[in-house]
Amino acid sequence: ASFTYKAIIGGNGAAFVLEDDPRGASAVGASSADLGYQGIAKSVGVTLDLGGNSTGLFTNGNVTGGETSVSPVNLNSGDPINVQLKYSGSTLTESFLDTVTSASFTTTDLVLTSIPTTVGSDTAFVGLTAGTAGSANLNQFFSNFQFTSTVVPEPCTAGLAAIGTILGLGLRRRRRV
Repeated sequence: ASFTYKAIIGGNGAAFVLEDDPRGASAVGASSADLGYQGIAKSVGVTLDLGGNSTGLFTNGNVTGGETSVSPVNLNSGDPINVQLKYSGSTLTESFLDTVTSASFTTTDLVLTSIPTTVGSDTAFVGLTAGTAGSANLNQFFSNFQFTSTVVPEPCTAGLAAIGTILGLGLRRRRRV
């Protein structure tokens, strides 16, 4: 997945989410204070936490602990930040690039349980959530959103399957993860 993120006037932050919550595409987190992700069942979320200028990999709507600072990138700068997320089946690589200052940060997380196992399916809804923590003036912008999923089948199965692209903010579609 890749997208450009920009936050103006502080606030809480956002999350990239893969989910197969029983509420489907209308699943929304329980609290704006938790990036709009808390409480989304059967999910994996990558957070962009403005309060801690950090990122984290979380499951099942839990956003407690485990975040890593993205410094020298400043998510609160108001600059457009290019975000790239690459998942290989056992690791997730997160890359952040400030398009104004050229500051960059990359981290790799070991994924202990595969994403399909966590969401309970090999398909999931893909989208972005955000929280304002009561700040009426917070503006968070997402642009250039793309999601591509390539499944490499077992040797006895022919070809590659499920390549998808989603463009635009707020669009959530069922995709193979």
